[in-house]
Amino acid sequence: MISAKLHCFTTLLVVVICIAPNLVAQSGTEDFESFSIGDLDGQSGWSSEAGAQIENTGIAGFGDRSIRAANGIAPIDGNYVTSPVLGNGYGVLSLDIQIDDPDSHARYILSPQVGGGRTASLSFFSDGSLGLDRSIGTCSINSMLIGGSWNRHEVLHLDWQFFPDADGSVVTDQKITLNDEVIFQGGNHLGCGFNDEIDSFRLWSFGSNSVDVTIDNVSFTPVLPSGDINDDGVLDVTDINFLIYGIAQGIHSFDYDMNGDTKVDLLDRDLWLAVAGAANLPAGNPYLLGDVNLDGSVDGTDYLAWNSNKFTNTGGWLAADFNADGTTDGADFLLWNQFKFATSDVAAVPEPSCGFGLALLAIGLLRRKGQ
Repeated sequence: MISAKLHCFTTLLVVVICIAPNLVAQSGTEDFESFSIGDLDGQSGWSSEAGAQIENTGIAGFGDRSIRAANGIAPIDGNYVTSPVLGNGYGVLSLDIQIDDPDSHARYILSPQVGGGRTASLSFFSDGSLGLDRSIGTCSINSMLIGGSWNRHEVLHLDWQFFPDADGSVVTDQKITLNDEVIFQGGNHLGCGFNDEIDSFRLWSFGSNSVDVTIDNVSFTPVLPSGDINDDGVLDVTDINFLIYGIAQGIHSFDYDMNGDTKVDLLDRDLWLAVAGAANLPAGNPYLLGDVNLDGSVDGTDYLAWNSNKFTNTGGWLAADFNADGTTDGADFLLWNQFKFATSDVAAVPEPSCGFGLALLAIGLLRRKGQ
């Protein structure tokens, strides 16, 4: 019965909406108090080049050089460690950092990594000043002193934000806050040509042989796209058409990554249908697969869209390529047929016999054979 199918489909999307963003956020969060005292290597996927230790304070004490490789790809002794990424690269990296190293000539550098490559570096100089290296242009590095200051032995709270630039360019809006004071805000190239995900962060020292640095309360909270891909203020067929085409073409874009898992796939299609339905439809239910014109119903008008594009590789939602494989074919017809004569705002609708759908499919196949 269509009611059972529709109920299961709606339930699945509710689970995706309510649970998936929380899972993404939690995947980037670590509580050092829950770690075992001792070597950080191997605990919850963490790795380090110099044997970072969990100390009695419950926070991580770092030796000469350490790499956070719990999520993503980062070089460890010439090898690469692979595990889930922190997010789609846009969001807020937060942590507490305390520097107790007595070396008066040292520099301590914290840098988010994207695809294994540096995107920016925040430097804590021994005189209490702060500096920033950021990726600009075609990934050239711009170095500068920035506002704010720091003191040894003080617990510093850092929020490092990366958000898509308002004009849609590849430059991101970067904002760094230290102890609630904005110390830098401006553009930055996220990843310098790498995929847009922050896979790790790196802390290392320059000019010091004895480093005593601790970090705690590490988290990465991703920001997700709205679904308004063309930025016209509405969620409509133009946006889902872009998304379906993007999935088919393997386009990696923040605007298409609805669930922030760094992939552009059918999960993003389903989440877009749910988000747009919640925004546009009276009952707030997801749009159904097969609803080409997004009028809330899967009907003959949508079938005609499939029929006029069948057996072509035009691609896109408007061409009735519901499964985003780049071709309008029998698989897309079956998705239309699964929800035919159903509406997004009706919980249960009797399903007509399957004979009508099979007849339409047969007619389409016969027409193709005769072409």
